[in-house]
Amino acid sequence: MTTFTFVHAADLHLGAPFRGLNRSLETLSPQEKSVGTTVLEATYTALERLVSVCLSAQADFLVLAGDVYDSAKGSLASRFALNKAFLTLKEHNVRVFLAHGNHDPLEEQPFPWPDNVTAFSPEVAVHSVMRGGEALALVHGVSHTSAAEGRNLARQFRRKEPSLLLPDVFQLGVLHCAVQGQAGEHAAYAPCTVQDLQEAALDYWALGHVHTRWVLRGTGTAPYAVYPGSLQGLHVNEGGVHGCTVVRVRGKKIVSALHVPIAPVVWQRVCLDAGSLQPEEEEGVVTLLQLEAFASQCLAEAHQAMQAEAAAFVEEAGLGVIPEVLVARLVLEGRTPLHKELAQKDVREDLQRQLSGQLSRFGIFVRDIRIATQPQLDFEALAARPDLVGETFRLMGEWQAEPAQLHGAWEQADEVLLKKLRKIRRYLPAVTPEEETAMAQEAHLLCLDLLEVE
Repeated sequence: MTTFTFVHAADLHLGAPFRGLNRSLETLSPQEKSVGTTVLEATYTALERLVSVCLSAQADFLVLAGDVYDSAKGSLASRFALNKAFLTLKEHNVRVFLAHGNHDPLEEQPFPWPDNVTAFSPEVAVHSVMRGGEALALVHGVSHTSAAEGRNLARQFRRKEPSLLLPDVFQLGVLHCAVQGQAGEHAAYAPCTVQDLQEAALDYWALGHVHTRWVLRGTGTAPYAVYPGSLQGLHVNEGGVHGCTVVRVRGKKIVSALHVPIAPVVWQRVCLDAGSLQPEEEEGVVTLLQLEAFASQCLAEAHQAMQAEAAAFVEEAGLGVIPEVLVARLVLEGRTPLHKELAQKDVREDLQRQLSGQLSRFGIFVRDIRIATQPQLDFEALAARPDLVGETFRLMGEWQAEPAQLHGAWEQADEVLLKKLRKIRRYLPAVTPEEETAMAQEAHLLCLDLLEVE
C-alpha cells in the first residue's frame, strides 16, 4: 500500500512586527542583543526550519493554509525569503500548495513563483500529486480575494468521485477560515461550521487563520481537521510551542499527524505570588531584591518547562527544534507590602531591565511586568475607621456581600459614561458580573493608593 508524507503549516506572517517589544536593538545591553536578534528574525528562522522539516521528513508536498505574509503584498524581504525556500524545495522535488488568507489576499497579478508552487485561485481548484506515475493525493484549495472574505468557502469543496483515469485516493482541503466555535478572538473571515467540513467528505482539512493548535480527529462522519497554529507566535497572547504538522498517510488512512516545534521564540505569562515571600531575618521586611531573586527562579523554571515541552514534541515526531528564547510577561500577584512600590512605573521598569539583563544569557527576556498585587493591610481595622478610608472599605464590603448593589452602582456609572461617550459606547461589549467585580476591586485598591493608606 502506498505511503506518503506531507507537511501542513499556516499563518507564517513573514516580517510581522512583534507587538509589545518596544525597545529597539540599540537600547539593549550586549547580553540582550543576541536575544533581540533572535526575536526580530524569528518568522524568517521559522520558515527556514519549515523547509528543513520538509526535507528531513522526506515530504512529498507542503501545504500553506494562508497568511504567509503579514500584509497584503508582503515586504520585498519576505518575498525573497519565500522564493528561496520554494527553490530549495524544488531541488528536492517537493511540491507546494499555497492558499491566500485575509492578511495576504490573492493579487490581480500573482507573484511568479517557481513551477513547483501552486497558488490557489478564488474558486476551489483540485490538483493531483503524482510520484513515479502513481497518484498519491488530490489537493483541493481556494484563496481569499480580499482582507475581509465573507464567503463560506468550505461549501465549495466536494470530494472527487473515482474514475477510470483516477482511482479513489487520499483527498485534502486547504482553507483559511474561521470554523464556528474554534475561531476564538479571530475575525470570522470565510466563516463555516464543522458540518460544512463534514459534508465535503475529504480525508483531511489543512486549515489556517487560528493561531493556536486545534485538532478535530476523524471519528464517524467527522473530518480530520487541523489548525497547526501560527508557525511562530507573534505576541504574548500566542503562547506555547509553535510549529507545523507533519502528516503521514498509508493509502487513504492517516497514520499520524504530529506537531513539530519550529518557532525559535516562545511567549508566556509567568505568574508569581509575591505574597508568598517571607521577611528576611536580618532586614525584617520583604525587599525588592528578594522579589527579584524569586522572579529569576520562577522565570528559569518556566524556561526549563518550555524546553521540556518542546523536547517531548521533538521526541514524538523525530523532528523539530527546541526554542531558543522565552519572552515572558511577568505577572505579580498576592498581598504584599511591596504593592505600593510595584505600582510605580519606574520601579517595574528597573525590575524588568534587571531581570532581562541577568537572564538574557540563558535565553530569557522579560517583555514587561504586570501588577495584580494587593496591599498587605488589616482590612477589619481599616473598615472600622470613622473617615473616608473606612467608608471606602465598608462600601466595598457591602458590594461584595450584595452583588445587586454592585450592579446598581455599575449601572449608575454606565449611565454617566453613556452620556459622555455615546458614540463609542455602543461598540463596547456588555460587561459581565465577573468583570464588574474585578473592576470594582481594582477601583477599591486605586482609591486606597490615592488616599495614601499606610
